[in-house]
Amino acid sequence: MPSAATPSLPPAPPSSPWSQCQPTVVVPDSVTAIGNNAFKDCTALTSVTIGSGVRSIGGYAFKQTGLTSVTIPPSVTAIARANAVR
Repeated sequence: MPSAATPSLPPAPPSSPWSQCQPTVVVPDSVTAIGNNAFKDCTALTSVTIGSGVRSIGGYAFKQTGLTSVTIPPSVTAIARANAVR
């Protein structure tokens, strides 16, 4: 029996900067997971607000970004160890 797909932000392509990187991102409530490397190399990214539907944040999700502000809701119950911003 097929299972329902879980909405998530896909990882960025390995070793390639985001071509449409924005300074501010609001992750919608409909997203349930932020994947590994999701915002990797998005150096313009300075602020992220994570929606209340997100339950987990994958490894290196914010690696090599310019983050100065992150809002994480209580719904996030799992954050990968490898999530140093720099």
